[in-house]
Amino acid sequence: MDKDNKAINLCIYRINNANETLDTARLCVEHKRYKDAINRCYYAAFYAIKAALALEQIDFKRHKDAVAYFNQNYVASCDEALEQYEVAELIVKIFSGF
Repeated sequence: MDKDNKAINLCIYRINNANETLDTARLCVEHKRYKDAINRCYYAAFYAIKAALALEQIDFKRHKDAVAYFNQNYVASCDEALEQYEVAELIVKIFSGF
């Protein structure tokens, strides 16, 4: 398996993990466990960020580093909009099953 396929597989794994964690958050809300739901939503978002970073084959050990990188390179920066669009397009394809 080449690097690109490994990156895509890791991205898919992390997106699935994000979706599962978001499902858990929904269950927490249904059972009025709001603090737990907030925690699960945070981790779902974090796992989704890690999924996007997997496509770039970038990883961080600390949450704050991953979030800072994501904010700097995806949220705040418009210089690489086309490349970011291509990554976003790939994420959409992954969600839709190609």
